[in-house]
Amino acid sequence: MTTLCQDVIDQLVADTSQELLPVMVGSFIKELELKRDLVIQANRDQQSTSLRELAHSLKSCASTYGALRLRQAAKQLEDAAALDQRDAYQVLILQLQTTLDETLDVYRTYLDNLN
Repeated sequence: MTTLCQDVIDQLVADTSQELLPVMVGSFIKELELKRDLVIQANRDQQSTSLRELAHSLKSCASTYGALRLRQAAKQLEDAAALDQRDAYQVLILQLQTTLDETLDVYRTYLDNLN
């Protein structure tokens, strides 16, 4: 599974424009940074409902921008949080954070190459 699916990005450009792509990718990066911090806080506060909602939101964002590995990690966390499987989602949060960091690196590089 890929971190950045170019086919999804190409469809995003077809649906909007090439000129908007850097703005959209920049917004995606900011959204990921915000969600990462919120996941850490929700975990610290042991808020499984918030974790589920954040994971769902991450999954949707990741799908829109072709971040397929992140989408999968977010789905797994969403499923575990929905069942309040704390032991499982503790491990999944660590995996999500690693995947988030890798995704951010890839999309930052992609954005740099667009500019």
